[in-house]
Amino acid sequence: MRTILVFTILIGGWCQLIAQTGWEAFAHATFKDHYIEEYLAYASLLEVDDRLAAIDGQEVTLKGYYIPVLEDVTIISKYPNESCFFCGDAGMETVAQVNLQSPADPPFKMDERITIRGRLRLNSTEWEYVSFIIDDAVIVSRKR
Repeated sequence: MRTILVFTILIGGWCQLIAQTGWEAFAHATFKDHYIEEYLAYASLLEVDDRLAAIDGQEVTLKGYYIPVLEDVTIISKYPNESCFFCGDAGMETVAQVNLQSPADPPFKMDERITIRGRLRLNSTEWEYVSFIIDDAVIVSRKR
């Protein structure tokens, strides 16, 4: 009986981890500073642990706010612009780059609430990009 209980708890925990494919799945992400010789500065890169590795390549759904960073890059943030990673005190685990299958029409406006769904790609090597990238993304909903 004890073995069945332990097995049930383990399977339940694994299923819960797989189900956490939104911001909550990124909440425990850790980052390590790496020295960039070219810029004589440090940059933080994602440390991929077993929890994150388990969802890499999985479909994720994120609800958040559009943040205008660069003209041709779509960024979604867990928080509005004033408190997001780029302008506020939020961490790197609260933003993701979104590579849409087709452009938003009409284009997003700053702080527009959007929900997107796509395939998660973890970035732990390229410091010029954010750590979480959503490829083949589609817009599920948007509130202007």
